[in-house]
Amino acid sequence: MFLFYTFSLCVILSAGFQQNTVFKSRYVSNSLLILFLILIMWVVPKGSFYDGDMINYITTFQRMNSLSLSDSFKNFTWEPLFLLLQWVLSRFSSSIDTYLFVTFGLYATLLIVALKKLFVTWQQIYIFFAYLNFTFFYIYIFVGSRQGFSIMFMLIAIGLMLAEEKKYKFYLCAIASILCHYSVLPVILFLVAYKMFNISLKPVLVLWIVSAFLFLTKQNTILLKIPFISKMDFISLYTSNVFDSFSASTSNNIFYFIFSAFFLMLSIILYKKISMSDEKKIKYIKLITCYAAFNIFYLLLGYIAFSYRVAMYSWFLVPILVYYPILNNEKKQTLLLPILVTATLIIGLSTTIFDYFL
Repeated sequence: MFLFYTFSLCVILSAGFQQNTVFKSRYVSNSLLILFLILIMWVVPKGSFYDGDMINYITTFQRMNSLSLSDSFKNFTWEPLFLLLQWVLSRFSSSIDTYLFVTFGLYATLLIVALKKLFVTWQQIYIFFAYLNFTFFYIYIFVGSRQGFSIMFMLIAIGLMLAEEKKYKFYLCAIASILCHYSVLPVILFLVAYKMFNISLKPVLVLWIVSAFLFLTKQNTILLKIPFISKMDFISLYTSNVFDSFSASTSNNIFYFIFSAFFLMLSIILYKKISMSDEKKIKYIKLITCYAAFNIFYLLLGYIAFSYRVAMYSWFLVPILVYYPILNNEKKQTLLLPILVTATLIIGLSTTIFDYFL
C-alpha cells in the first residue's frame, strides 16, 4: 500500500529531527496520527482475512438487529459492555462493512486515548506507529474483539493511574475493562491495589521469578487445587478435554516464556541505561511493575489452552516499555529513535503489515 509506505517514511524522517522543530512537533504528530487512523479504518476492515471469533461477532451483531436490548442479553452470554456496544451499533446498521469500520475505529480511538495519557503530543505518533506494526494489535480486534476492548480500557486505566487524574475516571475504565472480558479481573485487581498501596518492583520481581520457576517446571498446575480458581469459568473451560489439541501447543510454551522474559529484562536495562528525568523514571518503573505483575498472571496459568490470551495483558505493554525511555531520553541521541522506528517497521512488515495493507 503506497500510502502506508509514504506515511511510514514520514514517521521515520520525523524521528531523525530534533524535538520541537517543525518536523518533530505536535502538529506533525497529530497530522500523521489522523492520516494513519483514516488509512487503517479505510483499508483494514475491507480485508477478507478475518475469521474465527470475528464471524461470531458479526453473526451476533446481525441477529441483534431485530432484538430488544433485554432479549439480546437473554440470548447471548458475552460480557455486558461488549454486548451493549454490539446492540447499539445494530440499531443503526446491519452492514458488515459498517460493523468492521466502526468497531476498528472505536478500538483504535481507545488506544489513542490511552497513549495521550502516557505520552506528550509530539511522541504519540511514534508509539501509535509501533502498535500499527505490532501483530497482536490486529489479532485482538479481528479475532478477539471482547478481549481487545478490555485491553484498551486497561491501558487507559494505566494511563490515568500514572497521570494521577481523578480517581473516578480510573475506576470507570477499570470496570469497563472487566465488563468487556472477565478474564482481566486479576489484572484490574492488581492495578487497584497498586493505586492504593504503591507496590514496589522488587517484591513483584521476586514473585515473577517464583512464578517462572513454577512455569518452567510445570508445577503451576498446583493452582487447580484451589477450588475457587479451578471453578472460574474461563479456567474450567480452557482446562477441559474440549481443548486438548490446543493445549498441546500452548500449554507452558517455552517461546512465550522467552518472549515475556526478554522484554522484562530489556525494560530493566533501559531503565538503568537511559537518562530520564526523575518523574519519567518513576512512571517507567511503574510500567515495568505492571508488566511483571500482569505476566505473573500468565506464568501461573500457562498450562491452560490458549494461554497466550492471558499473556496478552502484559504483552500489550511491550511497545510502551520499549518506546517510553527512548522518547523521554534526556540525552540528545538523535539516531536512537529513527533506528527504533525503522526496526519497528521492518518487524511489522515481516509479521503483520503485509497481511493487512497489501
